Amino acid sequence: MMKKEESNYNINLMSESLSVTRSGYYRWIRTGMLSPKLVTEIELLEQIREVYNQSRQRYGSPRITAELRARGMKISKKRIARIMKKHGIKSKMKRRYKVTTNSKHKLQLAENLVEMKFNPSRANRLWTSDITYIRTREGWLYLAVVIDLWSRSVISWSADKFMDENLVIRTLDKALATRGKHDDLFSIQTEAASMQA
Repeated sequence: MMKKEESNYNINLMSESLSVTRSGYYRWIRTGMLSPKLVTEIELLEQIREVYNQSRQRYGSPRITAELRARGMKISKKRIARIMKKHGIKSKMKRRYKVTTNSKHKLQLAENLVEMKFNPSRANRLWTSDITYIRTREGWLYLAVVIDLWSRSVISWSADKFMDENLVIRTLDKALATRGKHDDLFSIQTEAASMQA
């Protein structure tokens, strides 16, 4: 294929895209043969992809190595990991449940003034807040929001790498700065009470 497309594409680009060294390509041009090492890697890659697809793309290098060894192959986990990385083969792990609420604390609990009445008659009568977590390229971030239940609109939000009372207080301060203080705002339900100080 590289020989066929040589006039259309740069050899370096094709070599990188197809995980073939330039020297290996030129050796093949001269001798018509691939190196034994490359042949072995291509065969091993086929086996890796077979196990990977059979696992519904959930196996990583340790489990693929174990499966190939069970088939009688003498192969190191490092080599499997290197080939998988080289060809962009990654396990698609199920997201693990992440516990974000700490119910075992000695903090004072706020009185429930809302009593399941979540439909206020006007704006700034009842706010609520919650914390969730989101996965980003930089890792997990905790997101706190304050919502006015009258309009169901977000009044303020804050994100941080740590879930603590500072995240909640910062978000509430932003909400108060945006909407101001209201005498008839009688209850703020927040998860701050369920977190360890």
